Amino acid sequence: MTGDEQLTVDLAHRLYQQAVMGNTILYPAVLEGKERLRFFVTDEQSTARSACSPNT
Repeated sequence: MTGDEQLTVDLAHRLYQQAVMGNTILYPAVLEGKERLRFFVTDEQSTARSACSPNT
């Protein structure tokens, strides 16, 4: 959770440049100040990439 719309968009763009897809969740889908990135991990994800994932 970033809590800032512009920061969320900037982070998503920077991650995309590194081949990481993080979907932006912005107002009105969430309350202002609750902006966030959403990630989906699949079994097709490489071991090297999943080692960089949070909470692993």
